[in-house]
Amino acid sequence: MHVPIYFVDPVPAVRYAAQRLQKVGPQAEEPQLMGLCALGLLEFAERYQQLEHTTKTAARFIRQLVDMARICADEEKTPAQVLHDRAFYMFECLAAILLEEHLRQPTRQMSEAQGDLLYYFRECGHWRKEDRSEITDFFFIYIPEDVAQDWKRRGAENRELFAEPEAHL
Repeated sequence: MHVPIYFVDPVPAVRYAAQRLQKVGPQAEEPQLMGLCALGLLEFAERYQQLEHTTKTAARFIRQLVDMARICADEEKTPAQVLHDRAFYMFECLAAILLEEHLRQPTRQMSEAQGDLLYYFRECGHWRKEDRSEITDFFFIYIPEDVAQDWKRRGAENRELFAEPEAHL
């Protein structure tokens, strides 16, 4: 039995899902969201291995994004008319992943597509902190709080290290 590579390696599935979104996006209900999602997926595919190791709180969204991309890569399971809903879900996953990466690595230059995606997520009106949905709670509460706690913990560790330097020699 032949197993398509996109079911084994997630990167080709993510790229193919992005290509499908680019093709269908201009005629979609929300072309801007579809376009940003496609660009985000392409960048995610390029940096998949790195993102797997740099995210902690949003790691669940990496798995969910990859699973959904695999479904979208299968044209039988996801006909063009269903892609919008799946793209909406993948867009949410991308927003959570990119937010955590940005907060954990604030000096890393964000690409224009990443900045546009996060801006759209915050400003388009689909997602508000008061919604209290899973994605809005992660985006507006859990990820920022978790990253802040990690920064505080690192700060405390650094203060200990420099408070008694001779103890660490």
